[in-house]
Amino acid sequence: MKFLIVLAFCVGIVQAGMFCSVCIQLVEKVLEAGREDLEPVLEKGVNEVCSVLGSFASLCENYLDGYIDQLVDQIDSSKDANEVCSAVDLC
Repeated sequence: MKFLIVLAFCVGIVQAGMFCSVCIQLVEKVLEAGREDLEPVLEKGVNEVCSVLGSFASLCENYLDGYIDQLVDQIDSSKDANEVCSAVDLC
């Protein structure tokens, strides 16, 4: 039951576009760092970017961790953070 409440909350946040700016910041950091070893860079970036959300940091991390594989695939084929985040439906 708790999972469903958190999931509903996350869906509402995504629909409101709140994860869009977090995703764009994350992808921009990764693109600046280069395209080698994307998964560990993304995982570290998720922690860094979400940490600014205070009490919502762990929720942000848990949610975005589920997108890491999709983000890796999109970063491999895209050059723009907005395009990447739109492709994985975070924007």
